[in-house]
Amino acid sequence: MLRRIVSALVFVAVCVPVLSISASSPLTGLAAQTAAACTDSTYLTAIGTDFTGLKSTFNAIDPAAPESTANAILVIATARQRYEDTPSPAGCFLVNVNVIVTLANADDLAALILAKQVDKKTAPKVYDDAITAQSKRFTTLSQQLASLMSAGAATPAATTAQ
Repeated sequence: MLRRIVSALVFVAVCVPVLSISASSPLTGLAAQTAAACTDSTYLTAIGTDFTGLKSTFNAIDPAAPESTANAILVIATARQRYEDTPSPAGCFLVNVNVIVTLANADDLAALILAKQVDKKTAPKVYDDAITAQSKRFTTLSQQLASLMSAGAATPAATTAQ
């Protein structure tokens, strides 16, 4: 049930910005945002910093301390909300959506870890399998995001801006 609620929230978080851009200027707004690579070096650097911090957030999770996992969920949710609440720079919409989706999947991973820590009725293997699958999903999304970011960073405009 919780997963359905989270999935619905992620769907809304991703689709509402797309619909508002489409409604404001039929397809031209979205096309303008997704056609070019994101070349805003300040924005790309901020994302890189957030994801570097994400690694240390996950490393700080103590398997014997559910409060450490709850803290990780809070840190990840706060970062995701910042990207949801702040308009992306010109040309960075696709990167922004990918950041939000990747952070949502990081939150899902942390939630599964927390559930395993506190649920004593469900067999640990059930959680281990779910955590393994979610880890793979998160890794794939992180790689896609890194690819989008490096495409923007490799453009002449981004190189000049640095």
